Amino acid sequence: MSYLKTIYLVRHAQPLLNTGINYKVVPGPGLTEAGREQAREAGQFLLNCGIERLYASPLERARQTAQGIAAATGLPITLEPLLREFDDPAESKANLLARLAQFLQNIQQIGVSSVALVSHGSPVREVLTMLSEGSLDFKPYETSHGNPVTPAGIWQATRRTDAWFLELVFQPKAGDWDRFKSPVQIKPRQTSFEIA
Repeated sequence: MSYLKTIYLVRHAQPLLNTGINYKVVPGPGLTEAGREQAREAGQFLLNCGIERLYASPLERARQTAQGIAAATGLPITLEPLLREFDDPAESKANLLARLAQFLQNIQQIGVSSVALVSHGSPVREVLTMLSEGSLDFKPYETSHGNPVTPAGIWQATRRTDAWFLELVFQPKAGDWDRFKSPVQIKPRQTSFEIA
């Protein structure tokens, strides 16, 4: 049985704002035209990355981002409620952490080595924090609202011996935000998520 070696953490692409649709409740708003282009770019980046499973939050902006990736990779999308947006103040941070930890445990049991997760800023940040055991400094990467990556940006987490190696590997060209200077690679301490 193979074990999980690589996780691609994708923040959803640029969403429609000011639509009157509740942003944190399914279905939530979809993507802008620029967001759909960002999703296509993310799909092209992930095309040759060896991804075996594609998971997405059920919120429309994440689902549409995953569709752009699926169109390029040919992978089916598995909608996963555990990847949904953090619903502050309706949800505690402890609950967010518990559901993300449960999801990480679940995917380690499925026997694949590489997955892509399409989620939201808060869940992406918390998964990165878990994998780095809190050692990742987000300041060089933060965008609006403290998000750890631009819309449709991708972090790669690679299991190396007893630790996860984290790297910001992709930012789409479509969009109207400042680009990060350059990705910084960190080698965190051993993760607390053991893989059988």
